Amino acid sequence: MSIEKIGGYKIEFFESIEELPAKRFHKFNKYLLIDSGIGGDINDVSQHLSKIEAFINKGEKEKALKQVKNLRQCFYQVAEELHVGHLSLIILIKTINGKPLNDLSDENVRRLSDKLLNAKKSFLEKLIDRLKKKIDDDLKEYFPEHSSNVRELEFTGQLRSRTLLLLDSIIKGQDNSEKIKKVELGILTMVNPLSFQGKGNAIVKHEKQFQEMLVILKDGINFEVTDNTTVLEMFTALERLKKKFKPQKDGRRQPAKV
Repeated sequence: MSIEKIGGYKIEFFESIEELPAKRFHKFNKYLLIDSGIGGDINDVSQHLSKIEAFINKGEKEKALKQVKNLRQCFYQVAEELHVGHLSLIILIKTINGKPLNDLSDENVRRLSDKLLNAKKSFLEKLIDRLKKKIDDDLKEYFPEHSSNVRELEFTGQLRSRTLLLLDSIIKGQDNSEKIKKVELGILTMVNPLSFQGKGNAIVKHEKQFQEMLVILKDGINFEVTDNTTVLEMFTALERLKKKFKPQKDGRRQPAKV
């Protein structure tokens, strides 16, 4: 557990997959998904504008239009002083002054964010990053096969290329401005903008996929995810499900022989 004093409150946070409830983890990721796609401050507005410009320059009109819609929602959240990323922090709260936090409705999460998270933005974001990193590290340790992300590796490679070009510019005095601009353009447009409006938007897909997973676990190995089921228990169940149904050479799946 992690304990912090914020705004006069003693707040205890979940930070281990051995204790963090799986349904909380799902909602935590939902808020992070919204924050990554929309954001809620002036820096996010600037990022949206840069991406729109990059998509237009590449002739990707559809992606540019998606980004414009996300920018519109970002403006709304800036006006409402709603930083969705900070809401994710509320989801990880176990107790407030020793009292368990059980009401995770969107309304109560927003209310608690206004009430509790009065610390500096930099402090809150560092706290979110630290807790998220601890959870991610746990998942990598227990379930490394779930942590491989080709897109993430590609993104890291692009950042490394940009860093090396910048170092060459500083150390060797080379003019790499055009090369750096090209790499930055690739980074900005690497990910297809998510849609957060209309049917089949990113949040609907996020919720639907989670519910489908719960049904598959129940039907496949009779495992039910309750409010008390931890992330560790849920991922262990997914491992059991995967081992139970081995792929055949023709791509079909059948129960593994015991």
